[in-house]
Amino acid sequence: MKTILLLFFFLFSISILNAQNPEWITYSYGQHVSKIAIEGNTVWIGTNAGGLIKLNKSTGEKIIYNKANSGLPDNEITAIAIDGSGNKWIGT
Repeated sequence: MKTILLLFFFLFSISILNAQNPEWITYSYGQHVSKIAIEGNTVWIGTNAGGLIKLNKSTGEKIIYNKANSGLPDNEITAIAIDGSGNKWIGT
């Protein structure tokens, strides 16, 4: 039993040391995330009522697209897809 616990502790310790970034970053937009698509250094985040968020992973810069400031017909994002040519397909 001691051997199993020691092995578990050892493996757990290694996983913590090998974590890419042990810190969490929280982005709060007052909405629930419904869909996510990753394109290189960009994360596209669809929300249930706040539109679409374009987040740069390196800089943390964000752009929010919604019904008021873009061509989105609705602020509820139900699907995000990026095709081979880099076109974004957003379902509302």
